[in-house]
Amino acid sequence: MELVLIRHAEPAWVVDGRTSNDPDLTARGVEQAKAVATHPALEDATALWVSPYLRSRRTAEPVAERLGLDPIVEPFLAEVTNPPSWHGGTPEEVSEAIAAFQARHPDEWWAGFDGGETVRDFHDRVTSGFEGALTSLGATRSADHPVLWDHELDDHRIVIVAHQGTNAMLITFLLGLDVVAWEWERFYSAHASVAVVETSHIGLRKAFSLRAFSDTRHPPTTMVTR
Repeated sequence: MELVLIRHAEPAWVVDGRTSNDPDLTARGVEQAKAVATHPALEDATALWVSPYLRSRRTAEPVAERLGLDPIVEPFLAEVTNPPSWHGGTPEEVSEAIAAFQARHPDEWWAGFDGGETVRDFHDRVTSGFEGALTSLGATRSADHPVLWDHELDDHRIVIVAHQGTNAMLITFLLGLDVVAWEWERFYSAHASVAVVETSHIGLRKAFSLRAFSDTRHPPTTMVTR
């Protein structure tokens, strides 16, 4: 089994001086999305899973067209929920909130932003949803070693278009790493970049291995953003 994780292209966080919690792509982001659709890791994909947020669905449009697959919107792939007050706020207000949060002790990061989703709730939502999706395909975690999996899905290549935080949580989960409250910083990826996680045989079971991360070979370097 191979999972191709794409971070959404560059979003237009600020329009007419106001921020959005569910932005569309910038003009450059549209071009990034077209470029990532040409990435060789996407060839022969068997499914396309997409976050419900607009920036991910728009990034997935050229990918779906190239692959000839209908996107499957999976709510568990949504990025951590921002405080509702951020929608329609000013960039200065959001920047101040982020700066205040980053100044906290690392142990306090688990609580997330005031009024938003906690990191633990976000982790549980993403990982439980993902495990349920794999279980529906016939893959189950080993009872005696939860980092290992039992499945006969070697012919599956699933493309996932989501977010930096979501993809970071998935990588942490699949590699069996202990989750931290700053997953976004541990696995920091470029817009419209590609990560590849693939299973290999460990005895009679399978383990996931990270084969590529934040690959941006597809667009010109002048188009790479974070």
